[in-house]
Amino acid sequence: MTDGFDLFYRCWKVAGDVQKIVLCVHGLGVNSEFFEGLSVGMTKARIEMYALDLRGFGNSVENGLARGDTSNFKRHLQDIDEFVTFIHASHPTAQVFMLGHSLGCCYALWFAANHPGSLDGLVLAAPPIQYITKSPTLLIIKGLFFLLFAPKRKLYGDREMSEAYRMSEEFKLLDENPLNARGLSARYLIGGVGPLQKDALKFASRIGTPALILQGDADIHVLPAGAKKLLDRLASKDKTLKTFGDADHRFFHLIFPVYDFQDDPAKRQQVTDVLSEWIRSH
Repeated sequence: MTDGFDLFYRCWKVAGDVQKIVLCVHGLGVNSEFFEGLSVGMTKARIEMYALDLRGFGNSVENGLARGDTSNFKRHLQDIDEFVTFIHASHPTAQVFMLGHSLGCCYALWFAANHPGSLDGLVLAAPPIQYITKSPTLLIIKGLFFLLFAPKRKLYGDREMSEAYRMSEEFKLLDENPLNARGLSARYLIGGVGPLQKDALKFASRIGTPALILQGDADIHVLPAGAKKLLDRLASKDKTLKTFGDADHRFFHLIFPVYDFQDDPAKRQQVTDVLSEWIRSH
């Protein structure tokens, strides 16, 4: 990056001339490996994929900081801008799309609103507009306190989830994954992520880029009603909401570090087909 930091990314290439590229932005506390499974179907459709590890996460950990913390959230956002510039420079004739999953949707909305004309399309998967469970008041108070007096202090929001989810195999795999953050710093979660999520709908009202929203009706983290609210707020005349009746937050674990985890491959293929066909048509 322009400040000398080495940002880690993955690229799943296609042979020959590249006409369509998707840059994927991961969700809260995780990393780019979550898009490995999605890349299988996308590259078969001749769509090249990039996915970055946001600064402070995955393999993009800053010197002297624990994974889950970043020294400057504004620099965090600038990284995405520079990465899109890098893709355009590497593939000057290709169309570039951005896919955000979960919190990654908020980054994508921020970018599209502040850099009009830089993307050919926007894909928002499981956007965190309305959560099923509200953040506990005590956690918010603790976060604000730490933001003022101990900004590097970690908060463990996952521990506030239901006991049933914390006992699930999915949670166990995520919790044990060494590239996932074991916690999130107060300055990142309260000082950076909070305002970014708060402004998500405001960003949407400024976006004229074609957009596809993907939402599972069985999502246990965000409400499908939030996806509908986002659809209404987007200024784009070309916007689509596609729902999957029994899909969870990770779309049958298509967006997950273990590709063959539990779900029916045919259902994952349905999601990949919807996404690849939309990109090919734009």
